[in-house]
Amino acid sequence: MKYFNFILAATIVAETCSAGNFPADGWGSSYLKDIPKAIAYVEAHASELMVDPPPEDDSEQTLSEIVYLKKISKKRSSKDIIQVTKEHLDPYKQFFVALNIDQSEYPMLNQLIHRISRESYLPVLYFKHKFSRTRPYQIDSSLITVIDGPPHASYPSGHATQGYLYSLILSEMFTEGDPRIDILKELGEGIGTRREIAGVHYPSDTKAGVNLAEQLKAWLMKKPEFRDAFNSAKLELNSREQ
Repeated sequence: MKYFNFILAATIVAETCSAGNFPADGWGSSYLKDIPKAIAYVEAHASELMVDPPPEDDSEQTLSEIVYLKKISKKRSSKDIIQVTKEHLDPYKQFFVALNIDQSEYPMLNQLIHRISRESYLPVLYFKHKFSRTRPYQIDSSLITVIDGPPHASYPSGHATQGYLYSLILSEMFTEGDPRIDILKELGEGIGTRREIAGVHYPSDTKAGVNLAEQLKAWLMKKPEFRDAFNSAKLELNSREQ
């Protein structure tokens, strides 16, 4: 049965991608399994989310973005590579580091961040599948990456989407002028741009991810259960600072 489901999911990927040339066999099995769920979920619950199509693989913009990626790849520092690796494995943990708090001491905040990750996953996957954009290193093999190529399409950037979404929502917990808002914004934006430095995303992937994050924030904050989770995490954070 599992094998049958895998073949069915692979068929869906091959037959329903609306644009792009990301190879059908490049999708990881867990993403293949989740694509039908992503389509059903977004069409039923989040149809207001909109992402413009990416540039075509052979467009002047895509080719110029690859030139840019090759240029910045030559300027990678060891610090960049270390940070890229940390964010590739556990991007959400970097927000506890940025806020200088112990993750284990803030269970409500930890749960909120995991909830943001879960609730944004299917919308991101929906658009990745819809556009099926080829990764830059798949077009130009001379572009050297510093992490393994992710087993799903390029557009929009999931790390850019979720990183910026974390920063937008967590910033709402602080009063205007709090320096932590700038720290969160810098980290949220940096997670996306460091995926460009890593060679796995185009700048236009990042831009689309930021745009989707702004929509997802508004969408999530309208959901009563999510709003309750946000308020609980905010209360926990503020009570520990008093």
